[in-house]
Amino acid sequence: MFAGTLHNDQKPRDYGAPFDDSDADVVLRSSDNADFRVYKVILAKSSPFFSDLFSIPQPEEEKASPDPAHTESTPQLPVIDVSEHSRILAMLLSMCYPLADEPTFSSLQELCSVLAAAKKYDMDRAYKTASRAFAQSSFLANRPARAYASVCRLELEPEARNAARACLRQAISLESLGEDIAFMDGPALHKLWRYHRMCGEEASSVAKNFTWITRRNGEAWAWAPPSGCCVATAIVVANNETWQARGWWTSYMARAAVALKDRPWGEVVKARELLLPSFQMLTCGRCSPLLVESLLAFSQVFAEEVERRINLVRMTLMFRVGNRELRHKIHA
Repeated sequence: MFAGTLHNDQKPRDYGAPFDDSDADVVLRSSDNADFRVYKVILAKSSPFFSDLFSIPQPEEEKASPDPAHTESTPQLPVIDVSEHSRILAMLLSMCYPLADEPTFSSLQELCSVLAAAKKYDMDRAYKTASRAFAQSSFLANRPARAYASVCRLELEPEARNAARACLRQAISLESLGEDIAFMDGPALHKLWRYHRMCGEEASSVAKNFTWITRRNGEAWAWAPPSGCCVATAIVVANNETWQARGWWTSYMARAAVALKDRPWGEVVKARELLLPSFQMLTCGRCSPLLVESLLAFSQVFAEEVERRINLVRMTLMFRVGNRELRHKIHA
């Protein structure tokens, strides 16, 4: 992502505002040879990585090495070569500097690159800011499988879990994944498929086992009145109570069980295609006035229970945890 080669033949250039202060005391040089004149104190406060780096004594021979960007009008400063492209580095630094505007991410690639850089340099505030942007992004909402693949490749665990959760909104198959499957390696795809299946089983069970259902305002729901009027099925709800559920409700729950297996997401049970058949099948004059309000209200409670149960499903992500190494060196 935004790859560049360190120490390339391109002459170093100043990146410009706001990273061009004349009293800066260190230079970060991007992979495309853009110089960011910044302050050690800000980097150290933002990043334990840089705090540790600045605490390492530098050999005298390295201190004496010339900076090719140094001119008579530009004070010679320590230079740290980094592997990030200038666009990514600018976004990262803007999330560390006080009073700076948060960056706007134009692509999933940009956002993931900033996340990876913030993780690499232990920049907690920047990481949280970028992670929040990821969770709220259209990239995640519109292409969750692509987002999942991207963050898995960078071993960004919290974001991988968020993306996997977003993938529950659609069925998982070769057809539904489409071209996004090309961005996933085998282990990542298997973990996503397994998580999706576990969530589907858990969500579907909510539509089959009714012991989570409680009374509404102290009374049984309108779809299970005490007195009989139309075809009903005995069900067991919370507190081991037995209710007589009307057929239009049990048919709705049966449809929901099937739909949730493929798309384990709370909003599924509020979908028109699941509710409408129950409205259409009702012929009982006693149930009719109660059906719409009762079923719509119940679908909201149902959706909340589905989400609660899915939250209990844990996804196994075994990313490598490497030792942090201070691989960058300072030269002046």
